[in-house]
Amino acid sequence: MALLFLILPTATLFFTFQGVYSENITIDVQPTYKVVQIGDPVVMLCRVNTQLMHCHIISPTNKNGYFISENNSDAPFKYEGRGLSKGDCGFRIDRANESHNGLFTCGLRFNTTSEAFYGKMTLVVAKTPTEVKMIVNNQEKTDQDNFQEGDTFVAKCSVQNGRPITNFTWYLGDVDVNDGLSEPVITKVDANQDLYSTEQNITRILQASDNDKNISCIADHPGLDAVGRLGYHTLNVKYPPKPADKFERFGLVEGSEGRISVVIEANPRPTFTWNVGRISIFEGESQNKFTVPKSNKQDSARWETVLIINKLTKEDVEQEYTIKATNELGTATYFVEISTSAEPIDGSIGAWTIVIIIIVIVLVFVLIGGVLFARSKGRWCFAGSTVPKLAGESSDTESADHTTSEGKPKRTFINVFKKMSDKGSAAPSKVLEMQSPTSTDPEKCTENNSINAQSDGEGVVYAELDIKARRSDGPPTVRGEEDKTEYAEIIHTKTQP
Repeated sequence: MALLFLILPTATLFFTFQGVYSENITIDVQPTYKVVQIGDPVVMLCRVNTQLMHCHIISPTNKNGYFISENNSDAPFKYEGRGLSKGDCGFRIDRANESHNGLFTCGLRFNTTSEAFYGKMTLVVAKTPTEVKMIVNNQEKTDQDNFQEGDTFVAKCSVQNGRPITNFTWYLGDVDVNDGLSEPVITKVDANQDLYSTEQNITRILQASDNDKNISCIADHPGLDAVGRLGYHTLNVKYPPKPADKFERFGLVEGSEGRISVVIEANPRPTFTWNVGRISIFEGESQNKFTVPKSNKQDSARWETVLIINKLTKEDVEQEYTIKATNELGTATYFVEISTSAEPIDGSIGAWTIVIIIIVIVLVFVLIGGVLFARSKGRWCFAGSTVPKLAGESSDTESADHTTSEGKPKRTFINVFKKMSDKGSAAPSKVLEMQSPTSTDPEKCTENNSINAQSDGEGVVYAELDIKARRSDGPPTVRGEEDKTEYAEIIHTKTQP
């Protein structure tokens, strides 16, 4: 029995320091890294797919470790898992404390090998650092009125003695910022307790739009509450009155009181002077029929100044109005035009409107093209119907089949026919008489109607039809030369003599 007690410590040291991993053994550790608060429960599980001979847990405060199993209660923590026979080696801590901070190791040994195998988990028991401190331009307390547009602003946030390491997120107003951030400086202040200090700087060229916004840093640490994790500084950026295009005011009514309101951006508050022609009216004063009340604050850097005109006249509308705004950083002059007309409607067309117009135009062209195509081909709603030809379309004769009964391609009328420009330049080779058709129509073709035909010797006859119309109630009407526009392609088969 005494020999057994001598062997056990030696075996423990062997499992702790001499164990090596085997390529055939994979230890599933859940989790490998965990952050908890003091008092939180902790569970660690090492699992393999074979039966275990023992489960050995080494804690940060006990390098020799503990052998634990389902029935072993000597360790300061309890066994966790399905059992050694299932390949589970784990532990459970009901309430974590600072002594649990550090590295936990599970040592495994099997019946099939003399090697020991290990899984590791880093447990971080959080320690709350100091509250966030922000230093602006190397001063803990800064006169924020000293900042002007274009100045370089530098702020530093820091926390001390925290565990785990603290990170910062920066905001300008409600928008997170990354420009101008330095790399965080992390310092380990206590190696035994793993305590760290973190600080980070932000540098920014101030703009007028930064005025009245908070620049803030938020520390990411589980131990800090909402107040302790926030450092911020409200920016008060000074700048002269901002220039602007002329102001236009419409809808004033002659004979009524006219109120002309203008908003100027500046910080700090400017003073305003209105000039009407050669008359100058200062804030809080009246001149003749003109009054300028004290300016009103719209927000931190926008100020409304108003000119009141008693009983507006046509001559008042034609006057020249200017405003001079002055603060400690500069002066700006603004022109104001007034009118009794209604405010014009903005005639600009938005991008989406332009896109819709283009789409509609394209669809119209596609629709027209489709209708013309269907009409020319006799398709869709034009199928089987007699439709008058459009100007420029070929006649029914021209659109007839262009193949013979033997399937051979025909010579088309358009390709081979040429109308004589001079009717007398060539005589027809043959004149065919055309008999009047049997009809009750009072308008008939006479016996003088004729077809001037010319053969090309290949079975195609080119004919020019000279039509003379005669009505029953008068002499025949002969069409002019220019009206002889009907042509026909006549196909005939030669008869062998």
